[in-house]
Amino acid sequence: MDGRLDETPFGFDVAEAWDYENGFYLTSHPTRIAKLLAHFEL
Repeated sequence: MDGRLDETPFGFDVAEAWDYENGFYLTSHPTRIAKLLAHFEL
């Protein structure tokens, strides 16, 4: 083992992390977006 983290944990590509997160928010219920915005207001 060369000390690097696995680049595909659980079969997900780490380089695509932002795409996964954006997809989550695009398909989630509006209350989830409200919770996200509430965190930014703190």
